[in-house]
Amino acid sequence: MPDYETVNDIKIYYEESGQGEPLLFIHGFGETSYTWSKLSPELSKHYRVIAIDLMGFGQSDKPVDSSLYTIEYQAKLVVQFIKQKGLNNVTLIGHSYGGGVTMMSAVMLMHQEGVLKKLVMIGGIAYRMPLPHFIHMLVIPFLSRLALALIPKRRLVMNMFRVVYYDQDKVEQSFVEAYARPLRDRRAQLALVYTARLVMPDNLDDYTCRYRDIMVPALMIWGDHDAVVPGSIGERLSQDLPDARLEVLRDCGHVPHEEEPEKTLSLISNFLQGDN
Repeated sequence: MPDYETVNDIKIYYEESGQGEPLLFIHGFGETSYTWSKLSPELSKHYRVIAIDLMGFGQSDKPVDSSLYTIEYQAKLVVQFIKQKGLNNVTLIGHSYGGGVTMMSAVMLMHQEGVLKKLVMIGGIAYRMPLPHFIHMLVIPFLSRLALALIPKRRLVMNMFRVVYYDQDKVEQSFVEAYARPLRDRRAQLALVYTARLVMPDNLDDYTCRYRDIMVPALMIWGDHDAVVPGSIGERLSQDLPDARLEVLRDCGHVPHEEEPEKTLSLISNFLQGDN
């Protein structure tokens, strides 16, 4: 069921289904809560599934203050959302940019007893790394204005999919349209640019050094052909977290939950059931 929660004066759109222990899904850069559509129906049979649109994306508010679009502030919104919704024993599931938000949220929550239960990272950013080309393009003012103004939005999304998918035959038009639709809004275009410019925050190392204090079980899922966030990030994170394991899917790119949903669902379901 779609709804909104006002967090720090910002309306956050979310979709909720099912009952049980809560799973909070956090999408990646350029995505929306729609990215989880191949996982949510099955998981909602056993869990309370909540998928949010991060600030600036999808149907959530898009403030004009460019300084707000940091991973740290997105994480603060997530933590406050959890508090306002009264969520306990929550599992955070984040992808790509949303993985970075997930990790910062976990750091913020680690001393709040009974709130955070488990973590799932799917090709998530967690350390300093080179920006992928489609994000780097948005960081350059002239190129970002040119691309967003002149290139058809479906073509922009298809160009991104050529990088994030390994098997292009698995790209579905419903996903292309779901990600292209918000980009027709000028506010969404600006939010995308603001987010791109702040993807790697100056204080990132202040959080990465605290990963070893996150004592909850964690599952890392990576595609072996991830051209956006290299597998070395997953390997390093699985070593830094005290209770983590890394699963690598063969012949898969940066979006396993879209490209290999059955395998991804199986890994997450087993993990949630205690097979960790």
